Amino acid sequence: MKPLFLAENFDLPAVALKKKLALLNWPFLALIALITLFGTAALYSVAGGTLEPWANRHVLRFCAGLALVFVIALTDLKWWMRAAYPLYLVALI
Repeated sequence: MKPLFLAENFDLPAVALKKKLALLNWPFLALIALITLFGTAALYSVAGGTLEPWANRHVLRFCAGLALVFVIALTDLKWWMRAAYPLYLVALI
């Protein structure tokens, strides 16, 4: 008999991509984007009206983080269930 915590024991339905996108917390993402916009404007102002050296990197990091949010949110839940323990061990190391 397999332990109950293994991912194979969960009967998780497959969710369509359109539904996954609809389930995202869009107001929260909009708030984060708005905060990023204000931060970028402040860095632009401090740098004397140029995106270098800070505002450009700030925007790039936001875009990379946003892409990571979408990758994590759109990944199948069964994969996360299987990968939870190995990812936890990697995080501890």
